[in-house]
Amino acid sequence: MIKTRSKFAKSLALLLFISAISMGLSQGIQQAAPGQPVVGEITLGHGHGNKNLVEISAPESISGGTLIPGIVNELEGTLHVQARGGWQLEVSADKFTNGYMTEYVPDSSLSDTDAYMKDGNKLKNSMKVKASSYGEVDLKNEGVLISQKDTSQKNEVKNFDIPITFEQLATWDDTPLPEGHVYRIIVTFTAFSTS
Repeated sequence: MIKTRSKFAKSLALLLFISAISMGLSQGIQQAAPGQPVVGEITLGHGHGNKNLVEISAPESISGGTLIPGIVNELEGTLHVQARGGWQLEVSADKFTNGYMTEYVPDSSLSDTDAYMKDGNKLKNSMKVKASSYGEVDLKNEGVLISQKDTSQKNEVKNFDIPITFEQLATWDDTPLPEGHVYRIIVTFTAFSTS
């Protein structure tokens, strides 16, 4: 699930998997080449010989937590960006969910798309992604989450650790799911050089 924006583009799919168990973030890091499908925390590209480097590592598959009606439920993680020059980060949801957590049946024999329930339930409110001190994107519309100007001296590489919050408002009108079904959404972060 890698999406290319420009020759400097790097993208990363973040699988958000809200079930009724407990919250947790895994500590493992994987690496993948552009176009290689991987779920989890991955680093894409190394910018060898490229003066405009942008490398991102997003929180890997986040699962767990019970959605509580009447409040904004939050899951947090950290996005790491290593960049030389200006860069921008866009965030979007998969086209099947269009930004709304959608009923899904975890089944290893089905493809990701087939595991979504045809005409399944969706939460009434779309998910929002916030980057501390930068911005917010409502996933029903993809958008720019962060735009960072080039403030480096002598083409230095800068590191950014940015707290990311996934916000989901649940209501009493949202349909509880049968056992074995979960609400799910896939979030894609796309970073690219602006220098």
